[in-house]
This record gives sequence, structure tokens and C-alpha cells, in this order.
Amino acid sequence: QLYNKTYEPLQKGQKMPIIILGGSQGAKVFAEVVPQAVRQLPENMIKNLIIYQQCRKGEEEKVEAQYEGVSCEVVIKSFFENMPELYDKVKLIISRSGASSVYEIAATGLPAVLVPLPTAADNHQYYNAKEFADAGSAILVEQKDFTADKLSQILKQCFEQPEKMKMMSDCAKKAAIIDASSRLADALEKMN
Repeated sequence: QLYNKTYEPLQKGQKMPIIILGGSQGAKVFAEVVPQAVRQLPENMIKNLIIYQQCRKGEEEKVEAQYEGVSCEVVIKSFFENMPELYDKVKLIISRSGASSVYEIAATGLPAVLVPLPTAADNHQYYNAKEFADAGSAILVEQKDFTADKLSQILKQCFEQPEKMKMMSDCAKKAAIIDASSRLADALEKMN
């Protein structure tokens, strides 16, 4: 189970795998911003990135083309079947902040950059992301502020401040509710 795994801070010169999960409502903005942000990083950071990026079905080649000439390893797919394996590898998640997304991220104990969908009903994605950012487990970036400049600054910090990433991971684990089914069963038993 991933939530029991200890987050190992990035060591100097070590590769930093990241995963970008956008689904249909986030893939477009992530496909535009992330490659530009990567290009703004110093070359020594670029070559140490491994990017797993979700995109819209049928747009894999288009997104891959955005990374042309960039020296990092890039894997673009519309659907990743091996999520537990990827969560075990990556050091950072960039994602929307729907309820299932943020709680899955928390259960993995991984630091995250959360970009709420601005058109979500009652702005619930913003409030989900804010709760996790306030708890210290995520960086909240509203879509209007989600620029290549902003993301490249965040990625630089991830490389330069691995201890901050570890602290975010620890906070994510504290925010995770990994025993929801047993809590529900206990609550139902008490009702009888």
C-alpha cells in the first residue's frame, strides 16, 4: 500500500519523475503550460526530469511534439494503466483538484501542484485544493496564474528544496483518510 511508503527526498543529481494528470478538463492547459515551463528550466534540471503526462485521447502526438528537442524523458498517454507503479516512482503530481483526485493524491503521500478547474460547480475544486494547500501538502495555483513562468519556478524549488517536498509528503499523509470503509462500517454498527 502506497501510503505506508516513505517519501525519499530527491538527492543531488537524481532524476525527478513527475506525473501530470489532467483528464479531459485539464489536459489542454497542462499540454500548453508544462512543456513551456520545462523549457525554461536550466539544462541540468531538464535532463534530470522524467515526465509522465496524461493527455486527451488522440492528442498524444500533438503533446509529444511540444517536447521536441527537450532532453528529458517524456511518456505521453491518454490513460495510464499502471497508476500504483507510477505513484511509487514519482516525486511530484500536477493535477486538477476534484474530490477523488485530491484524496487519491493524499493517500499516495505525494506532494502536489493543484490547479483547480475554474468552471467546477460551486468552485469546489478550488476549495479542495485550498484545504490541501492550507494543510501544507500541496501548492495551489489557480488556472489564471498557471503560467510557464510560475510552474518553472515551482519545479526549480522542487529540485533545490527536496526537504520541502518531504514535508509536503508528510502533510499529505496526515490529510489522507485511508480507512474510510472501516470508519463507515463502525458508524453503521453504532447506529444499530
